[in-house]
Amino acid sequence: MTLNKSQADKLIKIAKEMLEKAKALPQEAHAAGLAAGKEAMKPRQPLSPEVIEAAKAAMRQRVTPPKSTPMTPASPAAPAQQSPMSLHDFHNELDRHDWYHDYSDSRQVSDKGKANLQRLKGIAQQSPEHQKMLNDYHQHMFTGDPWKTPRAPKPQKPLK
Repeated sequence: MTLNKSQADKLIKIAKEMLEKAKALPQEAHAAGLAAGKEAMKPRQPLSPEVIEAAKAAMRQRVTPPKSTPMTPASPAAPAQQSPMSLHDFHNELDRHDWYHDYSDSRQVSDKGKANLQRLKGIAQQSPEHQKMLNDYHQHMFTGDPWKTPRAPKPQKPLK
């Protein structure tokens, strides 16, 4: 295909216009980004002391352990443990449990932790020693610096 002089000039003009527009795009995007940044940097109205205190109270509540009372036995809906678990193995299970599942942003993690805690409560019903170990481990996990309380000792692992 051959172009005459006027057609070639027209194509060159269109190409130059497109090139100029393409060069302007990053500058326009940059200018839009600057405008958004300036908007974000505008001074906001200061928070009232009441709002600040409410936020602090909410944060304190979030760090408060669920309960520092002994663990309650599993609900009747929890499946019963088929064979007795040794205290040594139960201690290993308590070590592996995600004690802070309720603080997770993930519902899946939270649900999995709740189900496992129900399972552990079911196992704890095997004997008073199992229940005591669960209670002591719970006390250990929810004391210390984050709760501004003295750290309760971790239950010792029984011999096999």
